[in-house]
Parts: sequence; C-alpha cells; structure tokens
Amino acid sequence: MSSNMFELKISEEHLRSLSAKLYSARIDMSAENLIRYARLAGAGAALMVFVIVLFIDIILRNVSLFTPPLVFVTVPGTLIVAILVAILAYAAVHKYPDITISGRARKIDMTMYEMVMYLYALHQSGATLTSSIQSLAKYADFYGEAAMEFRQVVTDTDFCGRDIYSALKNLAETTPSMKLKHFLTEYSSTYRSIGSVDVFLDSKLEEMHEEKRVAQKAYLASLEAVAEMYITLFVAGPLFVVIVLMVIGMISKPDPTILALVVYFVLPVGTAVPELQRIWSPPILPSGSPFPVNMRLWKCRFRLHGSARH
Repeated sequence: MSSNMFELKISEEHLRSLSAKLYSARIDMSAENLIRYARLAGAGAALMVFVIVLFIDIILRNVSLFTPPLVFVTVPGTLIVAILVAILAYAAVHKYPDITISGRARKIDMTMYEMVMYLYALHQSGATLTSSIQSLAKYADFYGEAAMEFRQVVTDTDFCGRDIYSALKNLAETTPSMKLKHFLTEYSSTYRSIGSVDVFLDSKLEEMHEEKRVAQKAYLASLEAVAEMYITLFVAGPLFVVIVLMVIGMISKPDPTILALVVYFVLPVGTAVPELQRIWSPPILPSGSPFPVNMRLWKCRFRLHGSARH
C-alpha cells in the first residue's frame, strides 16, 4: 500500500471481516475502498468544523476568536470538536454495512413465508431443486427480499461454476438472516437425503403460519396500546386542556400563552406523527434486484480470493 493518509496498513483479518460484511450486505465495494471513504469522511468532517469556526469568527466583527484571551479556548476547543466529529464520521461510514445487514435481515425474515409458499407450490407440481430455485429467482420481485437472496444461488451456478448444493451452502453462510440460514441448511440436506422436500416444506409452512399468527397478535396488541396513547396525548388531552383554559379565562384574567402552545404546537405535532411514521417505515417488499450484473464477477472473485486465503 502507498504511504499517503488514506492508504494506511490494515490487518488482513479486519479486511476479510469487512469484505464478508460488504458481501452479505450486497454492497458493490471493496473493503479497502470503504475504509478509504471512511477516512475521507472523517477528514472532511474535521475540515468542516474549522470552516464553521472561521465563519463564526467572520460574523463576530467586534470580537475575534483567534486573539488573546479567546484564542487559548478557541484553538484547543476546535481541535477537540474536530477530532470527535472526525471519529464519528469515520465510525458512521465504517458501520454502514452493519446497518444495511440489519435492515436486509429484517426484510428477509418478513418475506420468508411467501418464499416458502412459492417453493412448496413448485415442488408439489413436480419441479426439481434446480428449476424451483431458478423460477424463484426469476420472479423474486413478487416474493420479496427472501426470494431475491436465491438470485445469488443462480449467479453461483451460472457464472461461478458451483453445483446447486455448494451454492445453497454459500448462500447459507453469507445471508444476513439466521432464519433463512437454518431454512437453507435443512432444505438442502432434506432434498439431498430423500430427494423430496414436500413434507418438509409443508411442516415449515405450518410452523411459519403459527409464527406469523403470534407475531400479528403481538403487533395488534402493541398497535392498540399506541393508538390509546395517541388518542390520550393528542386528541382528548389537548381538548381537555383547551376547555379548562377557556373556563379559567371566563373566571379570571385569561393567559393565551398555554392555549396558543396547545393549538399551534401540540395539535400540529400530533397530526404529523402518523404521517412521519408512514414515511419512515421501511418497505416490506422492495423492488429491483440486489445483484446487479456488474457485481457477478466481483462476487466470484471474492469467493475465490477468500477460499485461497484459507
């Protein structure tokens, strides 16, 4: 590696771990580039702190932050803040794969039932293991993130020379979802052992159906509690406060400050909360393939490179 500030040496173990995270997150970037971008973000954030301090010094025309005695506070304080901001920016970029992995695992778990149901229908109609996975990968956009994971299996078999069982094992090792990992292990071993997975998929569907029923029941219970809190805080509560204030105003001298606060702040915030929750909620069925064509050869190189090290 070169000797500039963005090419400092990194341990091979850390690079392998970060490469595995990037691969599991399906991010088309090498570990070295991610670390380089993280350092660049840290340096840029630190530079931004100095620019902000200089801007403040320009605005304060009558007082200079870089003349005694303020300079003895400004310079050390700016350095400390710049270092802290640089560390935070570096950590944020460095942790981005972990955040992506967590989000993908949640989406995969949410769409497992639809994926298993489609596989069950294919096997019931007499489809083989390979044709079932190819069909699932082809129509993955309709069955969510869990089905999209199987496009990796097709990529492994078509472009990387793996057999179907090795491809399933590789997906089980790299998927961010533990639930899908266990399913793939049982699915592959069952088909290899008895040549049929109809009974296995039928029992898995029953199990997932019960899990979805329990999860839905818990979700509805929590939604009911949240709805009651919302009604109390943003509907009944403000209405009660307005009525009390109006009655007090009729008896004594009215104070419009609290009434204005309720009308112009509490009520608008309460109205905006449901809309903000709807906007920020992650989609259950994302569209598009997580495996662009330009990633296929990179993934093959990644696996060959990683296997060579072991």
